[in-house]
Amino acid sequence: MSGRGRGFLVDSKYDDPVRPPRGSPEEAKPPASPEEAKPPASAEEKKTRSPPPGASQTSLPSRLNADAQEFVPRLFSVRPPVVPEASPPASSSVQFEDANHEQRQNHNAGHQRNENGYDHYDETDPMQVLHEAIEKIATNPGCYDEVLIEILEAFTNARLNDSDCSMAADLIVIKAIEDSNFRYHAALLARVLSDRIPDSHIADNIMQRCHIEHMKRDDKRYTPEGRAQLVGFTFFMAEMFMNYPVVAKGIETKSLTLLNGILDILDSMMKMIADEYWPAIVCVIKLCGKEMEDLEHGEYADEYSKKSRLEKFFKRLEESYDSGICKPKFKLPIERLNNLKISKWKDPTPTRAPDQPNYKV
Repeated sequence: MSGRGRGFLVDSKYDDPVRPPRGSPEEAKPPASPEEAKPPASAEEKKTRSPPPGASQTSLPSRLNADAQEFVPRLFSVRPPVVPEASPPASSSVQFEDANHEQRQNHNAGHQRNENGYDHYDETDPMQVLHEAIEKIATNPGCYDEVLIEILEAFTNARLNDSDCSMAADLIVIKAIEDSNFRYHAALLARVLSDRIPDSHIADNIMQRCHIEHMKRDDKRYTPEGRAQLVGFTFFMAEMFMNYPVVAKGIETKSLTLLNGILDILDSMMKMIADEYWPAIVCVIKLCGKEMEDLEHGEYADEYSKKSRLEKFFKRLEESYDSGICKPKFKLPIERLNNLKISKWKDPTPTRAPDQPNYKV
């Protein structure tokens, strides 16, 4: 028979003489490489086999040296060394003035931590209690009320001399300048100690210490550490102005002395061209600008426009804005601060456009 579709049945092993049948072990095994096809070398051949070209039969000592000169590529550009800023005069100091440093070291000698807590910690020593309380508040400001009870008990039961009061003021002021978490509670602590323990005069010592730091404001511009201290001290002065009132004619009011001190520091900051000063200036005026204006209105009454230091400060701030002294990135915060003062210190909220405006048909 012949015709289309006719075929012969052939055994499967003769289907493809080149390819082995599917599923057979020969198909799963890949073809052997020429190296694998060679018979394994004998032990004598391995001993007499020569090493590959370029290889040495003996190991050479390493020439690496830890003190070797650093390799710099020929086209690599190295930055020039940083030239330190001019140092302040030898007579002035940008560090914290601490007249009671030696005595405070004696108090802190028994206030060292170890694995089991504190060695020789005396709960009756008010300075150690204050030091521990300051660290707790700076770490966890929420425990202020609890820690305040311990401070008042220690200071009430102790007999404080002038040196102790001065050292307590130094502890509070230094920590408030260094740690932003403690500034607000430092001002509150100064007020509580002044009200509850008036004989201690700790608040007066704090104000005296603030006066010392205020007099050193121009010497702090020489180093980054000094500028950071000046910014921290300015914020602490603002917190003192807001939370530590003075009594004038039987009425509690804000301190005009602190107001003038804050504006003195802000004026010095505007004269020193430094990037870290402009955000501090804006934040401080935002914090206490309204209270400053109210205090000067009540103090000078009809002569406010002539004697107001805050008005003069805003004029100098506007001049620095227009003259290009401050960088462009700080112009928007200064504009917003000026608008805040124009709007009577009320943050103007932008009016929201309606989602679906009504169109007249």
